[in-house]
Amino acid sequence: YPQRAQDARNRNLEKLFLSGVISRETLAISELEPVIPVRFPYIQVARMAANQIIKNMPVDMQAGIGEKGRLKSTIDSKIQRITEATLQEALYHFPERVTASAVIIENASGAVRAYVGNARHQKSTGTRWVDCAVAPRSPGSALKPFVYAKAIEMGLITPATLLADTPQRMQGASPRNFDRNYRGPVSARIALADSLNIPAVRVLRQVGYINTLDLYKQLGFSYFTYKADHYLDSLILGGCEVTAVELARSYVTLARYGQSIPLKWLEGEETNEGTQIVSPAACFITLDILQDTRRLIPLYRKLFQQNDLYIAFKTGTSYALRDAWTVAVTKQHTLVVWFGDPVGLPHPKLIGLEATTTPALLIMRAIEPLQARNFSPPEGIGKRSVCALSGAYPNQHCNLLVDDWFIPGISNAETCSIHTSINGIPLLNWPKELLSWAKLGKPDKSTSSLRIIPPKKGEVFLLNGTQDSISIK
Repeated sequence: YPQRAQDARNRNLEKLFLSGVISRETLAISELEPVIPVRFPYIQVARMAANQIIKNMPVDMQAGIGEKGRLKSTIDSKIQRITEATLQEALYHFPERVTASAVIIENASGAVRAYVGNARHQKSTGTRWVDCAVAPRSPGSALKPFVYAKAIEMGLITPATLLADTPQRMQGASPRNFDRNYRGPVSARIALADSLNIPAVRVLRQVGYINTLDLYKQLGFSYFTYKADHYLDSLILGGCEVTAVELARSYVTLARYGQSIPLKWLEGEETNEGTQIVSPAACFITLDILQDTRRLIPLYRKLFQQNDLYIAFKTGTSYALRDAWTVAVTKQHTLVVWFGDPVGLPHPKLIGLEATTTPALLIMRAIEPLQARNFSPPEGIGKRSVCALSGAYPNQHCNLLVDDWFIPGISNAETCSIHTSINGIPLLNWPKELLSWAKLGKPDKSTSSLRIIPPKKGEVFLLNGTQDSISIK
């Protein structure tokens, strides 16, 4: 209805003239301007960010917006456009029902520099209005670094500590890694960088369910509404819900060496620094582990080495491929990228390392200076030579040593108990959780004939290559 639009335009022009805003000459010229009878799409840059700014605006600022009715947000238009464009390009090979969200925060101030609630907001999909950055979703493995950081702070592990990636029954089930393989003995560094599930659960059980849940609440995760015994091992395997904003804020705390800070949406808004949640030494060691570039394809690995850009990142993939996450952290910024279907349907490409890591790293490379600063070791941290296998202080039988970060006076100071000898013959004294792995493939010399051992009542057997199981009654 172009004529109705023109009539409405002219009525507003009359009001402006009667109010003394425009002159009679301007009124006459403006009324002669035709209304083009074509719909043009409204450019909606940072539309959902504007909604969040209003939602998070302090009451006193709402009352006094200013003489011109303007507020300056913390959103950086350049970073916002880079983020939106990168996400939209990355979604090219996904169906329209799959969308993306992202949040970028400046670590020093807590200022939100980019916010994309839904990268499909200009499409015609029915879920384009859903702000996915504040929607609760399963984090997959994205919370593992915080449990490892707590274990490091408590002196339970260091990066070189030996962990067992072997089958283990947990609440009647045996969780497996994403690739359904077990690696046997691994260091805590490899276990976290490669996001192995069994070692993570072992670390969680050392830290304790109650301690872990309390840590999550201190970090600002608001959807943990049950007691610790409701979640148990799922606290570290993604059996819970978080939002992209909450996840970004928690990783900002990690980047700030354990000191939390409220998010800042408006320039000039005063914010107070929060509390010290995790020790600086534990946070630094965790970030050092997450800078492992083995997970990157060779091309990206080479690009980051050339630019001397240090990025710590963690991926997450929820059960049944419903959510894909990557959190990237530098000294200056923290970025969270999420891909998924707002309705919650799965998609085979929703794998963190495959779907979200590339756009996350591309965004970071575009917004970071060429010579970005790396995380520097805080006070109260040191390096020591340890047994490359056990991660403990070496004994006379340990023949290979590595340098390992540790917290003096807190980290475990035990001596290696794996390397030993009998009558001068070197032996490996594996811990009980690795005995079955150590014996794998070795013939049983106690008998020369095949024996069939009946299963015991109550045992659960996983069928090879499937998620099905058989319970023995």
